[in-house]
Amino acid sequence: MRDATLPAKLALFPGSGARPLSIDMIRALHTHLGIPAEVLIGAEPAVHSRAPITLSKAAQTQLSKLGLLRARETFEDFLRRSRGDLAAPAMLRAARTERTSSKTDQTAVQAWCAAVLLRSQDAKMRAAAKLEEIDSDVARGLAKLSVRVDGPSRAVGYLADLGISFVVLPHLAGTHLDGAALMRSDRVPVIAVTLRRDRIDNLR
Repeated sequence: MRDATLPAKLALFPGSGARPLSIDMIRALHTHLGIPAEVLIGAEPAVHSRAPITLSKAAQTQLSKLGLLRARETFEDFLRRSRGDLAAPAMLRAARTERTSSKTDQTAVQAWCAAVLLRSQDAKMRAAAKLEEIDSDVARGLAKLSVRVDGPSRAVGYLADLGISFVVLPHLAGTHLDGAALMRSDRVPVIAVTLRRDRIDNLR
């Protein structure tokens, strides 16, 4: 007589590396051992739900004080609200040393990027961004503003005329960020800086 507990044993056999039975495995077990296919399909191990992403208390407090994280809002809801219908953005970080990367709180980096996107939504763009028209001449025009006393404020208007949002948002604890370039769900490009170091070359 066939062991009635066999499907469960099969599902548990791989141990900590358990994975669902493949179609080929189900066919072979059904053909050679006579185990009904519907039983094998039901014998697949349950897929454990992904543990929720947790943000440090310090970062939560900062975001709340900035008016960006709502009361009782989960971190994942906060991320979804910032992204809209866009997929999670790729966050590529270039660090001078491995030590810098190892001590970076990547969840806080993700939270800061989401906060930037939310903050940028307050800005009314003067034009729709046409990234294909942004060339070296446009970049030189922006760079020339750096010699002016009011250069930073002029740069905000310069970028707005190009359809690019500029955001200054303090860094979150554990991020070690100077700035980032992002894209909003409505396809508006965003340039953000933290002013983590009070140096004009960092702003530039």
